[in-house]
Amino acid sequence: MKSFDAIYEIASGNYGLVTAKQSQAVGVSNRELSRWVKSGRLERAGRGVYRISNFPASQFDQFAAAVEAVGEDAYLYGESVIGMLGLAATNPTWIHVATDRRVRKQLSDGIRIHKAPAGYQPSYYEGVRAQSVADAIVSCRGVVVNERLREALASGVDRGYVGRDEARFVSKELGK
Repeated sequence: MKSFDAIYEIASGNYGLVTAKQSQAVGVSNRELSRWVKSGRLERAGRGVYRISNFPASQFDQFAAAVEAVGEDAYLYGESVIGMLGLAATNPTWIHVATDRRVRKQLSDGIRIHKAPAGYQPSYYEGVRAQSVADAIVSCRGVVVNERLREALASGVDRGYVGRDEARFVSKELGK
């Protein structure tokens, strides 16, 4: 029982999610994880990612699960950052995740992988690793109409996600 408590403690700070790697770090084997899945205490959220079955749901669960499924160096990218934070209307069909490494494992059809620049330091919004709002807006040029990107920028500034200098830079980039 103590090992499940360790898993629960990790998961409680991450939308009820825990990875196989995290569980191994606290001495929980893959066999034990499988046993908990069969008993209904855990659910598979993706390859190597598990969710506590009775953990309260939130609007950010799908974003956190997508990032965890891609890997520990992955982060939410582009219009998914804008959508998660509700800064502007976006296409919720896919969750965009960036990573600087090759992803070989099978992922959900709803996840789109993007190549991240090496050494990029993600931000955290609502406890989810993510591209900064300013960078997310700029990365959406040509994908999301400029009117929506300007709406996202104004909302990001109002809510404190984007500073003045960043806002000037993003405005210039959107003008190109």
